[in-house]
Amino acid sequence: MFAEMRGMITQGRDYYLLQTVDLCRGAMYGHLGRLEDMPEWLRLEDNPQGSLYIFAGGYYYLIHGRALLLAGENAKVVAIFDGLLEDKALAKYRLFEVYACIYIAVAYRRMGNEPAARAALRQALKTALPDQMYMPFVENSDLLGVLLHTDPCRAGDDDYAGGLKRIAELSAVWQAALDDIRSQYFPAES
Repeated sequence: MFAEMRGMITQGRDYYLLQTVDLCRGAMYGHLGRLEDMPEWLRLEDNPQGSLYIFAGGYYYLIHGRALLLAGENAKVVAIFDGLLEDKALAKYRLFEVYACIYIAVAYRRMGNEPAARAALRQALKTALPDQMYMPFVENSDLLGVLLHTDPCRAGDDDYAGGLKRIAELSAVWQAALDDIRSQYFPAES
């Protein structure tokens, strides 16, 4: 389908949309954990803002951040996303803030800084759960792993309990669907 979309875009000479197709492809392969199938520029470029369709910048960073985490570039994730949270153009978007805090939490945990990881995860939960914004956690449950299940909030804080339970339920369904896709379309690697 991606090849067909690229063909239609090229035929229509709407070349600026090619990177948008790459973003979709990168998101799909990123969720499947297939770093090697993501477009190379999504894995390597840290700031392609000048060449992206104007509204795609924030989405680029969500995909790029996941690619960096899949590649084990944890310190780079912290540096990039800490800076982006200070960027007034992106910081005002709550969804972006949630993903950024999740990525920072994963990166800090992998680097052995558990207090910073928990603080970043608490910030993501504090921002997301009042609006029942579960999917950022679900989509990254493979990266968050045990961090989501080790009481990331203050002891006795029931405000997060229902949200964490719902995230766990949705994560099980999400991971089963990804496993099904992997076994159906990538059987040699399952």
